[in-house]
Amino acid sequence: MTAARTVSRSWPLLALLALSCAVRGPTHWGNYDVLTDAPPVAPRGIGGVTVSDTDYDRLVRWGEGWFRSGVIETERATTDIAGMMMGSVQVPCVGSTDPKCYTDEPVLRFYVQALDALDGVPGNLFTGNGGPDGPGFTNDLVLKFPPGTKLHGAIPVPEEVHTGLDVDAGASWPIGLGAVPVTGDDAKLAYLPEPSKLGVGPAPDGKVRFRLSCALCHYSLDIDPDGKPDIHSTVLGQQTPGSPWKPEDGWGVGNQDLHLGWLLALSANPLLLSTVFSGPIGPDDPDNAPTTWMDWVLEHYQEQPQDVLREVTIGMLLQPRGYADVAADGRFNTNQFPSLYTWHTWPSNSDGVFANAEDRNNIVWTSTLDFTGLIGTCKERGGAVELPWERPSISRALPCDAFADMMVRHSPMAKDDPSRIPALVKDVLGTSDGVPGVVRNDDVFVISGSPTMPKAVYEHPDNVTHHRQRTAADYGGDAKWRANQLALLGTRIRTPERVAQALDLDVLIAKYPGLNKDEFVNNAVNTMLDWMRPPANVTPLLTASRALVPEGRKVFEASGCGGCHRGPFGTDNQLHRISMDPRVEFGGPRAPTTAGWRVLDRGAAPSIDSEPQHAWDTRTLRRLASPPFDPKTGKPYAQGGPLQGLLSVQPIGYKSTPLLNLWVSAPYLHDGGIGVAIAPGGTHAGTDLAALLARAGGEDLLYGMGPILGQREQHPGTGPFPNAALSLQALLLSSERERVLAGNKRQVIAVAPGSTYRPNGDAPPRETVSMQELGASGIGHAFWVDDVPGGKKITALVAYLLSLDDCPRALPGDPAGKACY
Repeated sequence: MTAARTVSRSWPLLALLALSCAVRGPTHWGNYDVLTDAPPVAPRGIGGVTVSDTDYDRLVRWGEGWFRSGVIETERATTDIAGMMMGSVQVPCVGSTDPKCYTDEPVLRFYVQALDALDGVPGNLFTGNGGPDGPGFTNDLVLKFPPGTKLHGAIPVPEEVHTGLDVDAGASWPIGLGAVPVTGDDAKLAYLPEPSKLGVGPAPDGKVRFRLSCALCHYSLDIDPDGKPDIHSTVLGQQTPGSPWKPEDGWGVGNQDLHLGWLLALSANPLLLSTVFSGPIGPDDPDNAPTTWMDWVLEHYQEQPQDVLREVTIGMLLQPRGYADVAADGRFNTNQFPSLYTWHTWPSNSDGVFANAEDRNNIVWTSTLDFTGLIGTCKERGGAVELPWERPSISRALPCDAFADMMVRHSPMAKDDPSRIPALVKDVLGTSDGVPGVVRNDDVFVISGSPTMPKAVYEHPDNVTHHRQRTAADYGGDAKWRANQLALLGTRIRTPERVAQALDLDVLIAKYPGLNKDEFVNNAVNTMLDWMRPPANVTPLLTASRALVPEGRKVFEASGCGGCHRGPFGTDNQLHRISMDPRVEFGGPRAPTTAGWRVLDRGAAPSIDSEPQHAWDTRTLRRLASPPFDPKTGKPYAQGGPLQGLLSVQPIGYKSTPLLNLWVSAPYLHDGGIGVAIAPGGTHAGTDLAALLARAGGEDLLYGMGPILGQREQHPGTGPFPNAALSLQALLLSSERERVLAGNKRQVIAVAPGSTYRPNGDAPPRETVSMQELGASGIGHAFWVDDVPGGKKITALVAYLLSLDDCPRALPGDPAGKACY
């Protein structure tokens, strides 16, 4: 009887241990050949419900509209708290001989002047700016400042700041930054901008707020990318004459020349974004430096605001062009903006943290676009569940009250009236209204069960009155398995009632009873993302190398590449461990992260030995929240949580990268660290692929993203840009990779002067850093082809990889028609 009772009590643990051994395999595509077989297409539906062709087209347009203009109303966070485009610079006094005489000038004035100048006609920014067929567009908005301009009193501002912001023809504002009219009492707020008074011509009366959207980083008029706009507009129906690409080809390619650092640095309150986009520069103790730096920020942000704002801004300006940090960890961990071709590719993040695309979108839209939502990472919330043996986290240095105060103290709203600070702090914490952050309350639900959602906040009377409370059980399906990830920061996007009424959503749900009203907006964006396809391939490098493509596929398979990069999308949808060396995978002498006592059989695939930084930063999340998922369906099959993470084999690493659109998506690897470019003034690439690859090691080539980006800052707007063929060769030839690694170690990226923080004692501040120090070393994926630069095997393989596009069966020059879709 005792033995039976013991077995009965222990069966859940035994079941979990058995589950830990069950590693689900990838989808098997049989004899699928991308060069002969048509790829599968996304189902014409939403949230698993098939709809009519007419309704499907409407869903795609709705989803794109929300992705472009803002799924949720982020304008309070973007304007009142962050003050995007609303900072100030110090400009030398006109006519003064006093070198210390400066005047504060609003940055917004320089933005609108640059926007108004796009079509060459002054004063028509808000009345058409050249119209949808006119010349008023750009893939790189250039702000022009007077000589000697400074930021925060010490940081030199170039006379021309190439922001990389894209602007559609006829648009008044950059893609991803829209103006929302202000109504009611808010129209009395003095700090809100009034377009009609910005000095660029007539505009509708009234004030506006700015709304940030996902399109800022993922849309671009430069599809190649080569620094030149290939289309004039990303708006459906506005076809660019003579262009091989449609407007929608600019969706999701990644804005590869966006300088997010300057956009953030020129905001009014960069401190709001400091935990993600800034950090200590060149510390001797990289493990503890972020917490030490954050302690310094907290100690001085009130009494020495200029010193702190300057230091944070200097860090932000190190965000490389076309890259962005993605972790709220006070570390530099750059990641290239990814292409967004999501159909049949999961987990959604390269490190596997978001297995379910809907969870990924909710977390992005309710935290990244409302940065005050990061309050969920503070010490008593998200920081409270961190594991003590992991590397020190800045969350441990950020008490919730202090973090909320730090977010809002230098905001436009607080500067306009400091007495608002206590109310703003309570709003961010969620203690005043039940919803953390300053996002519009009716745009989200609060979800129980997450440590980032305090019980007192969840049970706030307003949440009860307005029926905002939800649990994982309310979502059905696989939500029970992903409960810890359903609302990582305690909130989950919903379909606001105003949106439901505008779309007459009840009628649509009556037509398709399986639709989930709460998830409709979220699922519509997922539908659009799955609908997107890569742009047509027009690379001239395949024109003379067409016959090499089938040979390249043979090299691809013979070299074992198809083991991980399989099927129509070039991915097995599996996570691959970082390294067989536990010191690398576990980050040194610390306790292992998941089932570390089971070093053997840690997943079915080989290690890739790539840059471990991002996987290290998110592995606690993998342990405590992410469920195991089925690579065939993208659906979880077991509960995510501490017990599962500690006892099962949760791979800590990166997923196999999909191989679509390689011809224009250099640099490569998970950190975007593998790039080779032709230097300014170098010989043009031409159309002979073998001859181009044989130029390896030439003096007119730049190896590594550090030298490439360093040159781009010296030649802004003109390049150089990574060459796809040369970069792919460096990915696959060990001799070429060595050159890339050496380039990424070179300290060629300039650090803005003006620092007062000394991470290394009395040592002077660093003047330059390397791309490796910013998190993009280019290491890993040590699977080599035995050949020489320009050799037959590598040339054929590169030709094959360049052909993996929207329709690999139809090479450039062939009329694709409906050959693929």
